[in-house]
Order: sequence, then structure tokens, then C-alpha cells
Amino acid sequence: AEAFAESVPMGMEYISRHEYTLFDLQKLPMIVWFNRFDVEYNGRNGICLFPEVSYLNHSCEPNCEVEIRRNIDGEYRAIVRATKPIKKGEELLIHYLPNNNLPLTRFQKVIRDRWAMECTCAMCRSRTVNAMIMCIFVVIIPFMFVVRAYMAQRTTERRRSMAATGTV
Repeated sequence: AEAFAESVPMGMEYISRHEYTLFDLQKLPMIVWFNRFDVEYNGRNGICLFPEVSYLNHSCEPNCEVEIRRNIDGEYRAIVRATKPIKKGEELLIHYLPNNNLPLTRFQKVIRDRWAMECTCAMCRSRTVNAMIMCIFVVIIPFMFVVRAYMAQRTTERRRSMAATGTV
């Protein structure tokens, strides 16, 4: 961390003035990772950081959306737009993966891998319950019918076998 601080212009000066600690510098890569917006610049991939947008938390039912635009001067701008009425004091929420059609398990994995969080909003909880109900109807109940049919066939075969041998 000290080598990093020394490689950044005035890095050690900031630390010596107690403006930033070594811990702050160690946190910096994670702050960038969690708050970056991936962009393309002249055919190359890059990232943008917008400190104001970093305050917006995730919801699967957001009340805002973020649009990243490049202006005529080539600078990137973040535009935050309300998508529904917002009451005074209400938290501004965005969807971290807008317009995705991922299955719940894949969506949860992406959120966990990219932002180190699990979405437990009402929508995701209901999707989980729906997935469990679907599993019951698509897998478990048909499996129970197969097992029941198999057991009935075995019982019938056993009774026939016992009747044929006279050991009823």
C-alpha cells in the first residue's frame, strides 16, 4: 500500500497530512470496482465514475434510471431520471442490471459477483417462491405419480406372482 501511495503524485503527502489513511488507499480499488460504469471510448473499453450516482442503491423495482451519455466535448455524463413519482425524503433507487431477462439464479449470481450483495427485495423473494412452486408442479408432483405408478405395478405383479404360486 505504501508503494502505491508513493506512486500516486502527492500520495504520501496526503497520508502525512492525515487526509487519507493507508486503509483508505487499500479501499480505493473496491470503491472503483463497485461504483464503475463500463463505457466504450474510441473503440476501447473503459470505465467512468460518477460520485453522485454512487449514492443510488439497487432495487428490482427502481424509481430512477441512469443513462450514461457522451456529450459533444467527448465527456461522459450521467443522467438520472425518475421513472415514477418520488415523494420527498424517499430513497432514489436504480436497477443495477436494467433490461435484463436473466433467470433468478443467474441474476443473483451476477449481482453477488459484481456488487458482493444479494437482492432480497419483494420481487426477488416472490420470484424465488414462484420458482419453488414451479419446481413442485413440474418436478416433484410428476415424480410422485411415476413412483406411485411404479409401486402399483410392482404390487400388482407381486399379487399375480403370489396367486400363481398359491401363496396368497
